[in-house]
Amino acid sequence: MSDSSTLSCGSSCSPCPAPQGGSASCDGRSCSSSCPAGMHDCKGVCALDSSITQCGASCQTCSVPEGGSAECLAGSCVSCAKGLSACLDKSAGPVCVDFASNSNNCGGCGVVCQELTSCDSQ
Repeated sequence: MSDSSTLSCGSSCSPCPAPQGGSASCDGRSCSSSCPAGMHDCKGVCALDSSITQCGASCQTCSVPEGGSAECLAGSCVSCAKGLSACLDKSAGPVCVDFASNSNNCGGCGVVCQELTSCDSQ
């Protein structure tokens, strides 16, 4: 068999494990694995990057505040109180915002209020 076979990788002839839903590869020396775009490896299973039960590289479960919501954004849990929504801010990272009053997230994440208007008038 070839040294780059996932069945017998490298000089040690080790098999390359693939995460469930993903794939394995061998560069002739060592194994690597990957998940499809929008997913990451959580203990051998490919999980959605947005999963609140397997968030980020640590695959943590995001806590949900009473009456609020939780999201996994950019590999980090964001728990927002009732009436707030999670958005990914380019400079601040994941943040909780009020779509009715936040001029940079007017009615939705990344929607900037038009000049001379307020969020509640759009």
